Amino acid sequence: NQIKLRLQRRRQRLILSIADDGCGFEPDKQKQSDGIGLDNIRQRAADLGGRLSIQAHQGKGTTLLCRFPAQSFFAKAEDCSLWRP
Repeated sequence: NQIKLRLQRRRQRLILSIADDGCGFEPDKQKQSDGIGLDNIRQRAADLGGRLSIQAHQGKGTTLLCRFPAQSFFAKAEDCSLWRP
């Protein structure tokens, strides 16, 4: 299996794409699971002014797209305690 990461800047937006060629899943069924992984990613994206979208199909891999307004992303990331020692 392979994972591809891509970070692009398009005009005033940053787009983070994480794609794999794994077995995929059905996103609608994941909302019913006990896991917090996708909800955690959605919340972290929202905390940085972004949003998460999921493109997944059983047997065809998964792509997570996080889109952020570039200016607010950098401003919020600069204030983030994760960047400080």
